[in-house]
Amino acid sequence: MSLRLNSFRLLIFLSLLMLASAVARPALAAAPAVRTYIEPHEGGFESYIAAAIVKKNVPAVVTQNRDEADFILTNLVITHQESTGSKIARCLFVYCEMR
Repeated sequence: MSLRLNSFRLLIFLSLLMLASAVARPALAAAPAVRTYIEPHEGGFESYIAAAIVKKNVPAVVTQNRDEADFILTNLVITHQESTGSKIARCLFVYCEMR
């Protein structure tokens, strides 16, 4: 009798779990997409990022207007000046390139 009662409880639990997931799925699908603005970059790299967002079905809308965007993607180029000590160490252990 106890095994039958536990099986019935498990069946009820699984039924409620499936019902909850069926109710929650449309709510998640109806969530509004995030509006994103991609700042222009030399070489047109922003068009590649926008195409990748569309191709991968990311829940975001790429906008051309910066004012109506929720998020802004920017670019940052960092350059590093190599010191003389690191040039010598690189020349000794890896390769030597005179600049």
